[in-house]
Amino acid sequence: MRLLTPLIFLAFALVPVFAHEHAEVGPYSLAIGQRLEPAMTNMVNGLDLIITNKADNSPVEGAEKGLTVEIIAPNGTKRTFSADGKYGPNSLWAQYGQKGRYTTAWILTVPGQYQVHIFGQIGETKVDVTVGGRTWLIPNSADYTLK
Repeated sequence: MRLLTPLIFLAFALVPVFAHEHAEVGPYSLAIGQRLEPAMTNMVNGLDLIITNKADNSPVEGAEKGLTVEIIAPNGTKRTFSADGKYGPNSLWAQYGQKGRYTTAWILTVPGQYQVHIFGQIGETKVDVTVGGRTWLIPNSADYTLK
């Protein structure tokens, strides 16, 4: 058991590296995931969006100003986030001290398959990307509660 505990911790520590979905839009690469992974219902979380230039992997700053993000629940309900200069419940903002990295805040309450739709512009490049793979299959946190 002593050996198993560090291995389990290591496995969960590496999950965020692999859990982001990737998309390419014009000269940009987008890595789209959640701030805390694996994610579950009823936990504070949010978008973790990393945007880099494909040519040299350099971070793209200021992209939040031209983008809108929708999180789409399994039942079709949508919530929209945009850069409004705030850090509130419907805001998209640059992560402090991390160039090219953007975030939101949310609590997903319905278990099931979510989708994330990112649209707008980065500079002159139109963006319209939807992801919803394994990263966005959100289990019910109650299933993991010790009883």
